Amino acid sequence: MNAGSTGELFAIYTLVNTLSDYYGSQEVLLTVDGEPYEGAHMVLQEGETLQFDEEMVN
Repeated sequence: MNAGSTGELFAIYTLVNTLSDYYGSQEVLLTVDGEPYEGAHMVLQEGETLQFDEEMVN
């Protein structure tokens, strides 16, 4: 994703919050082609999860 650090973070947490809300989960394991997500400004480690972020709502 080439949207700048703020754009990437907002897009990722929009997805995480949507999935968390829809499925009622507290955390999301984000992978691409079976590997942890790796973007220009965010790299996740194996097994690292992202949690619902109340500050990104509204």
